Amino acid sequence: GALNIPLFAVKTKPFLRGQHVVLLSNGFMPSDVEAECRRLRSTGYDVYLWYGGMNGWVRWGGVVEGTDTASLFRMSPRALPYILDRPDWLLVSISDPTPATIPNVIHIPWQPGNSETTIRRLKELLDERTDIGTVLLAGTDNEACSVVRQIAAAVPAVVFCLEGGWPA
Repeated sequence: GALNIPLFAVKTKPFLRGQHVVLLSNGFMPSDVEAECRRLRSTGYDVYLWYGGMNGWVRWGGVVEGTDTASLFRMSPRALPYILDRPDWLLVSISDPTPATIPNVIHIPWQPGNSETTIRRLKELLDERTDIGTVLLAGTDNEACSVVRQIAAAVPAVVFCLEGGWPA
């Protein structure tokens, strides 16, 4: 089974000692979880880190009960600065205009009713860039969030959408 315990409280749960413990990051900013994982290991916990967060868990067939899984695919704009320079992320704009203020954004237009073209192009990019593990989709408003699950089901990567679209 699984327990939802805030990261800061894991060390206060003595029943976890001697158990295999898996920490899940939010999927896009794992540094805090990585640091806590190291601290817990140094104090005797048998602890591991699941990269990709709950989004990745669902992506790779994990079961989630009692929660709205749509929120697992959303990323807050506040997290954007943490991933802009990450080489293992692919930033994709599915609408015009692609923001000039955000570097390395690839434009793949989303055509309602013709999703196969967008998905095929994204798969091609992921085949070329085997170092990519995570994709961030964004467009205007919440356009990307309305199609993120369809795309996530079709490509070999963890996929998030940027809530509210690209910043102005």
